[in-house]
Amino acid sequence: MLMKILGGLDILGALILILVGAGIAPGKTFLIVFGAIFILKSLIGFLQDVGSWIDISCGIFLLISILIHIPSFVAFILAFVLAQKGIFSFM
Repeated sequence: MLMKILGGLDILGALILILVGAGIAPGKTFLIVFGAIFILKSLIGFLQDVGSWIDISCGIFLLISILIHIPSFVAFILAFVLAQKGIFSFM
């Protein structure tokens, strides 16, 4: 059950990354909250697996995207990897 909840967060995070990449940035507090969620979620695995590294990179990306403009292809690549991770957690 926990894996499905965390997978749902991954898919929601992928949608947020797509919005950021498309230039439709949600509010700053929204990005801060989801960035913190992904960083905390990555600490659950203590950065020992690839999934935790994907989570921390997405969390850092969301936090940095508040301050500077990051190229959209980076956001789309991270969104694809995060969505794939979320879909595999449902299997």
